[in-house]
Amino acid sequence: MVRVDRPHYLLHTHLFMKRLLTFIDRFFFEKISASGFGLMRIAWAGTILVSMLGGASDVVRYYSGVGISPISFAPFVLRNAYRFSILDTIVTDPFPVLLLWSTLLWCLFCSMLGLRTRLMTFLSFVLLCSFHERNIYILNSGDSLLRLIGFLLVITPRIDAFSLDRLQQRSLAPITMSIWPYRLLLWQFIVLYLTSLWDKLQGVMWINGGVIASVFHHMDYFRFPKIVADLLSPFSFSLTAAFLVFELSWILLLIPRKIWRFALPGRMQNYSLKRCLLILGIFFHSGIFLFMNVGNYSFVIFAGYLGLLLAEDFDVLRNFFNTGWKRRNPTDDAKISVLYDGSCRLCQRSMFLLLSIDALHRLRAVDFRNPALLKKYAPDLTEKSLDRALHIRLPDGKTFAGFDAFRVLAKHLPALWITVPFLALPFVSPIGRRIYARIAGKRHACVQGSCAQK
Repeated sequence: MVRVDRPHYLLHTHLFMKRLLTFIDRFFFEKISASGFGLMRIAWAGTILVSMLGGASDVVRYYSGVGISPISFAPFVLRNAYRFSILDTIVTDPFPVLLLWSTLLWCLFCSMLGLRTRLMTFLSFVLLCSFHERNIYILNSGDSLLRLIGFLLVITPRIDAFSLDRLQQRSLAPITMSIWPYRLLLWQFIVLYLTSLWDKLQGVMWINGGVIASVFHHMDYFRFPKIVADLLSPFSFSLTAAFLVFELSWILLLIPRKIWRFALPGRMQNYSLKRCLLILGIFFHSGIFLFMNVGNYSFVIFAGYLGLLLAEDFDVLRNFFNTGWKRRNPTDDAKISVLYDGSCRLCQRSMFLLLSIDALHRLRAVDFRNPALLKKYAPDLTEKSLDRALHIRLPDGKTFAGFDAFRVLAKHLPALWITVPFLALPFVSPIGRRIYARIAGKRHACVQGSCAQK
């Protein structure tokens, strides 16, 4: 039998197609962390919730058939193509409108907490679009971006990171998703900033640098007295140029880094351009919110920024927030030992909850029912004392119990940072200790999975 070699061009074509398909698969379906989109879901729902609550007194006036925009006016004042709203035909009277508005608030609250995450996020998006399309004259650019982010959340495969649904699965394994929703969000920001830049360059005020000074003297937008605007006006040209350069820089995210990185100074060549743009964006949009009355626009931008965070970005943030912690505790095994009852299901769930929100990786779960672990991490504590209250031991040997332990843990868990100022109030500690002692006095002592009243 004569062996016939495959022609070289067929072999090259086969290799090319294989590489092309591998590239396409990696470009759209590479697995990334879903944590960014989970945080974006929380911020998205929270932003809408606050915005809708802020307009609670105007719900009937803005959205019902007896308000300032009757249904009969819709064909003349609203667009008719590609428009959908439940409030056009099904819900028009004041009471059903208020009921639908309340339903939207509930769906947003559930989406933010992660209860029935997929369903509640979808219902929130549909109801949000219905209210927005019912009266477009009270909307701003932030509301348009909210709908875009909502649509992206609806079609994204995994949005249940940082959700109560996730806690029910009892798994600490990181959630991953395909990269294509991340790319869509990134492209949306690039389009947003570049189209904004193009629109600015059509006039003369952005080019000559006078637009910032003009806005600062616009009493409907500027939040401070005229004397503050006069003091800031000399910086108008510099701020205008900086903002234009910032918006233009987003196009570099479409260009491979190896093409343009050599144009940067040596120390900056290894920096992440995306992270630099996000940091600058936080400063720019925080300044916009601080000085200008532009509604929820800045917060919507920040919500979208969260979706652009990948696993390596979280690692950088974790290292940043752990800098002081590592300086005080230089050993690799420096952890906060949380001593819990491994034979109690309630204690196991509580420990799982703490580990699931341990974004800085500072906690160590120690089952004090395990003699070896108890001897290693807390040899001076007895099971009897540990069974009465939660105990934690810091790397320096300090031990806290009960409410005081929870107050210390709150400082090390980003999800609880919002409670730290409240827990530090003078009158909170005595009340907290008393409440904790009452709960602990009625708790069930669990041994080997069975509980008996103490």
